[in-house]
Amino acid sequence: MTDTLQTEQAENAVRFQYTEDDMVAAHAAWWSGSASWQTFLKFGVIIGLLYIGLVYVANWGNPTTPPQIAGALLVAIVVTLAGFAIGYVITPRRARKMYRQHKALGGEHQIEWDDDAIRMKSGIGSSELPWTIFHCWLDGPGSLLLYQANNLFHAIPKRGLSDAQFRDIIRCLRAAGVPEKPRFGFLRSGA
Repeated sequence: MTDTLQTEQAENAVRFQYTEDDMVAAHAAWWSGSASWQTFLKFGVIIGLLYIGLVYVANWGNPTTPPQIAGALLVAIVVTLAGFAIGYVITPRRARKMYRQHKALGGEHQIEWDDDAIRMKSGIGSSELPWTIFHCWLDGPGSLLLYQANNLFHAIPKRGLSDAQFRDIIRCLRAAGVPEKPRFGFLRSGA
């Protein structure tokens, strides 16, 4: 997980610079945490029922036939998968654009933590956040996301953390009672 060229580490501290790829990884992880199979199942059922309703109205109240129901299932699956795919196509582009626009992401960042809080410092400011302030956390492939709300998170690039540091942050989160956010509706972390 460590990128020695762009990070400096102490036992409970890390210094790094965000890259565009860090933001893409963070937003891809956010998308995977937002996109649960349960949500897509509900969306698919709604699309299917709307399609059946439209077919029923178009046929002026004639009962729907099995081919029309099969068509509704196909439409629901295609529209649901298309919505899911569009999210993955748009997310990297939006993350890169956001990185270029967000000046606070430039320069060096420092993160330190102990059992009580995590401290984040950059060239424009600093904050100390108790672990209990976090709504949940997500272990993404390239980023650890610490959520204050469903759409507000702090991204820590995993390339800047040793395995021991990563496990220690997770330990602090769990000790504070902060739950892991599922990816695609499933818990992932083995940390």
